[in-house]
Amino acid sequence: LTPQSPSGANTWDNEHAKLPCSPNNVLKRAGKTISIWESIKSALTSPINSVDDFMDWNCKHLSAALHIKPDYVQLLPKIAQLALRLPELVTKPIPLLKRGAEGSVTLSQLQIACLLANAFYSTFTFRNSRDPQSEYSNFPLVNFASLFSKWHQNKNSSSVQKIVCILHYFSRIFADDFTGDGVVTFTRRCIADASSFASSDIKFNSISFGVSSISLIEDVHPDTMQVDFADPFLGGLFLNKGCAQEEILCCYRPEIIAGMIFMEAMECNEAFIIEGAERFSRYSGYFSTFQWTGNYDEIKDGHNSRTEDGHWKGVVVAIDAQHYRARGSSTQYTTESIQRELNKAYCGFTNILAPYKSLPDVVVSGNWGCGIFKGDRELKCLIQLMACAQSGKSLAYCAFSNSGFGEDALKVFKALCDKNCSVGAVLTALTTEFSKHS
Repeated sequence: LTPQSPSGANTWDNEHAKLPCSPNNVLKRAGKTISIWESIKSALTSPINSVDDFMDWNCKHLSAALHIKPDYVQLLPKIAQLALRLPELVTKPIPLLKRGAEGSVTLSQLQIACLLANAFYSTFTFRNSRDPQSEYSNFPLVNFASLFSKWHQNKNSSSVQKIVCILHYFSRIFADDFTGDGVVTFTRRCIADASSFASSDIKFNSISFGVSSISLIEDVHPDTMQVDFADPFLGGLFLNKGCAQEEILCCYRPEIIAGMIFMEAMECNEAFIIEGAERFSRYSGYFSTFQWTGNYDEIKDGHNSRTEDGHWKGVVVAIDAQHYRARGSSTQYTTESIQRELNKAYCGFTNILAPYKSLPDVVVSGNWGCGIFKGDRELKCLIQLMACAQSGKSLAYCAFSNSGFGEDALKVFKALCDKNCSVGAVLTALTTEFSKHS
């Protein structure tokens, strides 16, 4: 979103994100019209120089994070000042990327930082509820107030550590070497149906397949398509108590959080592509053991570089698997469910959908839709292999400390290649065999 008219961000309709600084962002009270942005400016220009200044905000998790990293207290007024630059930095309306229509939004890293500063101080109106009657019921929550205030007795809880990651991100934003001129592009892509897969003659031996039981998805070569085991709502439960793969992704690549402002929840035939989101942090652990462990530098640590248009190389592919917990895990073996997951993975991996350009040749994934989603690991691996073959992508699979599964998966792939099997033949065999037992 390059600067155009100063009035551009004032757009206030159902097709664009309603920015806090719009003159239309008002409150009617006692016959008077009150500018919410003026109230925000008044609040954010008041002194915020210590943890105690936040106590009236009921920000117990934020307080705990600042006690862990007391040097980050100095960031609070800087974040407030950055939030107030919204009318200056975001001067073009941000379109809502709604269900059923492909589209892209490109933001500079400085624009994203400004938007996240506003989320940090919870300035977005109408974005605090998922009530079915609310205007943004099918969009993610945006404001950080819920993350700051939800309390857990453990002051080193994952929620506190998530905030440490966000504060570290802002410390990098305010560093002297940050230019903010890199860009991040968020794309919604849609696909019609999966009917062509059954007749596909594309062979498995047309792609490569590798498995690692020690590598994490984010630690593989940067110029790859890294799969986000997503919730239909981008970011999942990042602003709540969640701390699984997608929420952790938002911790070390917090620029992804900006997409929560304008990306409606995914349908079963949709995927999100995020190009250029920078990694800022290292971490260890998962769920309750998650911890920020230090800075991450894309060049020094990741050996990454930018494209000519300013994106960091590599993309994040957000695809949401079906959740079988409520319906019983046997549901996943139906033809409908297999087609749904294949369609979803292919939608994420292929080059023939928006943004309609060549994306990295290697997909890096793992146990997508397994764990609490009760997905069958072997079936999900095979589905991703089929989607990769159909897309002309190789698959690097992170088996997460399970070398036995990795060895078995490689044997299956070798057999499929040796027998010159096609995507269509394997899909037909799967659905036929499972239908016998349904």
